Amino acid sequence: MKNLSRLFIKYTPPLFLLLFLTSQLFAQYNSIKFEHLTHENGLSSNTVRCLLQDNIGFMWFGTQNGLNRYDGNKIVVFKSDIQDSTTLSDNWIYCIKQDDQGYIWIGTDGGGLNRFDPQTETFIHWKNNPDDPKSIPNNVVVSFFIDKNNRYWVGTEGGLSLFDPENGTFTNWNNDPDDSSSISGNIVQAIYQDREGVIWVGTENDGLNRIIENDDKVSFKRYSPKKLLSSKNFTSETIWSIYEDSDRYLWLGTSNGILRFDPERKKIDHFVHKDNDPTSVSGEYIRSFFQDRNGDLWIAVFPNGGLNKFNPEESNFTCYKHEKNNPNSLQNNYAEDIIEDHSGLIWVATRNGVSYFNNEKSAFDYWLFEGRDKLDLIGAGVRAIYEDEPGNIYFGTNGALNTYNPKLDKRTYFTNNKKDASRSLGQTSRVRSIYQNKAGQLWIGTEDDGLRNVDPKNGLIRKWLSNSDDPRSINSNTVRYIHADNDEYLWLGTQGGGLNRFEISTGLFKNWINDPDNPESINNNNVQIIHQDSDGIFWLGTDNGLNRFDQESNKFTNWVADANDPNSISHNKIRSLYEDMAGNLWVGTRGGLNKFIKKTGKFTRYIQQEGMPSDIIFGILEDKNGSLWLSTPKGLAVFNPNDETFKNVKLPQDIKFDMGASFQNKDGKLYFGGVEGAIAFFPDSLKQNTHVPPIVVTTFKKFNKVFKLEKAISKMEEIELPYYESFISFE
Repeated sequence: MKNLSRLFIKYTPPLFLLLFLTSQLFAQYNSIKFEHLTHENGLSSNTVRCLLQDNIGFMWFGTQNGLNRYDGNKIVVFKSDIQDSTTLSDNWIYCIKQDDQGYIWIGTDGGGLNRFDPQTETFIHWKNNPDDPKSIPNNVVVSFFIDKNNRYWVGTEGGLSLFDPENGTFTNWNNDPDDSSSISGNIVQAIYQDREGVIWVGTENDGLNRIIENDDKVSFKRYSPKKLLSSKNFTSETIWSIYEDSDRYLWLGTSNGILRFDPERKKIDHFVHKDNDPTSVSGEYIRSFFQDRNGDLWIAVFPNGGLNKFNPEESNFTCYKHEKNNPNSLQNNYAEDIIEDHSGLIWVATRNGVSYFNNEKSAFDYWLFEGRDKLDLIGAGVRAIYEDEPGNIYFGTNGALNTYNPKLDKRTYFTNNKKDASRSLGQTSRVRSIYQNKAGQLWIGTEDDGLRNVDPKNGLIRKWLSNSDDPRSINSNTVRYIHADNDEYLWLGTQGGGLNRFEISTGLFKNWINDPDNPESINNNNVQIIHQDSDGIFWLGTDNGLNRFDQESNKFTNWVADANDPNSISHNKIRSLYEDMAGNLWVGTRGGLNKFIKKTGKFTRYIQQEGMPSDIIFGILEDKNGSLWLSTPKGLAVFNPNDETFKNVKLPQDIKFDMGASFQNKDGKLYFGGVEGAIAFFPDSLKQNTHVPPIVVTTFKKFNKVFKLEKAISKMEEIELPYYESFISFE
C-alpha cells in the first residue's frame, strides 16, 4: 500500500518530504482521497466492525471473521480454533480496546469477553456460566469501556457488567420492570465517560442511562430521547453511540439521526436526514463519532450514509460516500467505526474493508478535470497557467481556456465556438501559452490555431495565422511561448517557425529561423521557451540546446550537449528556463537540471540519480528562500542550491506535470499543472511530517522459514541459537 511505510511499523529512512493534498477552494466536492484495505490485502473479512491502534502502532481490525493486525506492510489474522483454548473464542467481533498494561480486550458475538496478550499472542476467555451469578451475564459482548479509574465496563445483550480482572468476576445490572432506578434495557450498545466523570450507557430500544454511584450502590437515571425532544417526529429509543466533543457537547447516535445535548444550557438539538437537503446528515443510523486533532467531528452513518463531517459554523454536514467510478472514494457506504492514528490518518471501518485518508490541513489548492472527481476544468491536460492582477486564474488546456475567479467562485470557458467564429478559440483550442497586457487583453498561443487575442469583457477573439504568401505573417501556427518585453512587442517561441516578434500596433511579424549556412543564426526552429534576463538578454530554449540572442547584432550564440564534455549542457531538448535571485540561469531539459555559468559558458549538471523524481524538468520556480521547485512527469521536487540537495514532494492527489504549466504570482504563490489538473501553494505554508514511526520486529525466520518463538518476537530481548542455525532473518 502507498504511504504506509511512514506510519508505524516497518521503518524506511524518509526519501520524501511528506506533503498532503486537500482542496481549500472547492470544499463542496468530495476532495478526500481514500486508500483502502480489503480481503485482497489480507483481511479475513471485508465486514469490519471496529478499529484500534495499539500503543506500539499496530492497527487492529475487528471483523466478522476474526481479529486482524496490520503493521503497515502485512496483515496477521487471529481466529478461533476449537482445538486450541488459547485462540479467539469467536470470530465475530463487535468491539476492541487496549488497557494501560498493553492487553487488548475483544467483545465477541457468542464467545463472551476475550483478552489478548501481545507478548504470548494468546487469548483468555470469560463466558457466561448460568450457575455463577458473578460470571458475564451474556456471551454477546457489544461494547467495552475502560473508565478514568481503570475500571472495565462490559455491555452485553444481557445487561451491563463491571469486570474485576484480578479475580475474574463480574458485577451485573439488568433491567427490572418494577424498579425505575434500574438500567432501562438489557442490550447495552454504548458506554462512555464524560469529562465530569459521569458514565453514560446507551441501550437498544430503551434509551439513555446515567450511572449514579453512591458508596457501593449503583443506580441509573433514565433519559428517553422521545421525551427529551418532545417531538412526534423522533421515533427512536436506541442509542448506538455516545461521544463528548471539545466543547463539551454530548453527541448521541440513534436510529433516527443525531441528538446533540448541551449540558449547561440543558438544550438538545436533533439532526436528521432530509432527502432534499444534501447538507443534512446522510442517514438515520449513527454508529460512531470521532473528533480529530484538528477539531473536526466525523460521524459513521449506517446503513447507506457513509462518512460525514460536521460543519459547526453552519450546523450542517459534508458527506463522503462511495462513488462507482472513483477508486479514491470511500470503499463502502456502510460505515461502522472511526479512529485517528498517531500520524494523523483517519481510518473508517466499513462493510467492504477499511478506508483511510490523511487529514492534515493542507496548504494546497487544486483544480481537476471533468470526469475525475467531477471538479473544475474542461479539456485535457493543463499546459499553461497565468494569474492576472485582480487574481483571476487562467488555465490553458487541450480544448479550452479556463478562467476562474476565486472571489466569486465563478468559472468561464473559451473554446471552439462553431456558431460564432469571432468568439472561437480555434478548431482544436489547444492552449500552450498565456499572457495578459496592461490593457487587460489576453494573448493566447495555441497548437495549430496560431496566435489569439481574447477580450475577457465581451468574449471577442481575434486571430493571426500563418500565411506562406505573406512574409510579415506569423510563420507557424503552433505558439509554444509568449514573452513581452514591453507593451509594444510580443516575442513568440514557435514549433517549426523559430523566433517571432509581433508588433501589436501594426499586427506585423518578424521572424528568425535557422540558416544551415549561418552558424550565427538560431540553431533550431522549435523554440519551447523564452527568457529575458535581468541584463535584458534573450535566452531561448530549443529542441537543440540553448540559444542567446543579441538584438543589436541580430546574432545567436548556442550551446549544445557534448558527450565528451561534462561541462556542457546535459541534454539538447530544453523545457524550462529560470533566472534566480542571484542571477544564475537554470535550464531544465529532458536529461536533467543545469546551472549555466554565464561568465564561462559552462554548465553544472544535476540528474535523477542525485535525488530528483525524473530527469525531465518541465517547470522551475524559486521561493523567497532561494529554493527551486521543479515539476516533472513523475512529481514535484525541491532543490536547495546551497547544499545541492533534492527533496521529493509526495502528493496524495497524483498529477503528472507537463511542459509550460508553471507560474508564480506577485505574492509568491506557485502554480504547476499537468495531465490531471493543476495545484497551487505558498511554499512557506508547507510543513514536513514529523511523526517518526517506531521500529518493531514482527517476524523471525530460520533458513527462510518463519519460526514461532515462545512469545512475540517484538517482546523478546534475546534469542539463543546453536552455531549451526546461523542463517536467520527478521521482518
